[in-house]
Amino acid sequence: MTALGEIPEPDRVLREAARVLAPGGRLVIGEFFDRHWIPFGRLHRLADAAGLHLTERRGPSPAYLACFRPCGAHAPVPQGEHHADGGRESDDGKA
Repeated sequence: MTALGEIPEPDRVLREAARVLAPGGRLVIGEFFDRHWIPFGRLHRLADAAGLHLTERRGPSPAYLACFRPCGAHAPVPQGEHHADGGRESDDGKA
């Protein structure tokens, strides 16, 4: 939570996180506006380059939580979890 902006090379951190995530694992990053804050757009670009796919975002631009999974991961989204487009999976597994 709010630590990624404190690290000199956040791109390296995201690449390593993508490498070590367990199958079906997820990475949640939280940011809150301060002097080392990473704007969501920059985080999204860094995550894409690291091989992480955005699955959910919550909160306004200056204070957000973003959930990522490895790109190409075919792990199903757990029931009731929000998708990045704001939809919700129903009990029968259909969005």
